[in-house]
Parts: sequence; structure tokens; C-alpha cells
Amino acid sequence: MAMILFAGCARTETRVPARPAEPSKPVAVTVDDAADDETTLRVQTSLLEDPLVKGFRIDVDTRDGVVYLTGSVQSEEEWAQVIKLAQETKGVRRVEATLTIGSG
Repeated sequence: MAMILFAGCARTETRVPARPAEPSKPVAVTVDDAADDETTLRVQTSLLEDPLVKGFRIDVDTRDGVVYLTGSVQSEEEWAQVIKLAQETKGVRRVEATLTIGSG
């Protein structure tokens, strides 16, 4: 970075030494993490919008395209619908579910 000072007709130039480069820092979110976050959001939205499921008792986590579902459902019909909705969601490679059937 150079700074030029004007005083009358004379020109004085002051040079500021460049700062040493900072070591590179790892980026907290990778492209895969962002894709997994989008997939999680899509699955959550599908579950919340479905009239049978309503998704309030189900936690969704995605890692490398694998969706992990935990929580409780009221019936086997709801369980099947949760799995179906997750499997049909864009970005889902596989679904792993640990869902309790009952009032949990």
C-alpha cells in the first residue's frame, strides 16, 4: 500500500510495509455440510407440512446425504409416512430411523 502526500510542488512518498500473510483458517462450513443442511431443512419441511405427520416429535439430522430420524410417532401408518417423505426428499441417499411408535 503506498501513500502519497502532496506538499506544494514537492512529492513525498511513504511506503508502508505489507502485513505478513495470516495462516489460512479452516472454513467452518463445507459444501457437503451446506448440502446436508439443505436436505435436513427439506425433510423437516415435508414432515411439518404433512397432515398425518406434522413432524413436531421428530428430530432430523443429515450427514453425507444419510438422514437420521429420531423421535416418536403415533401409529405404524405415521411411521411409514415419515420414512416415505424422507426417502422422497431431494438429496437423501438413505434413511436411518429410530422412531418410537406410541404416545412417547
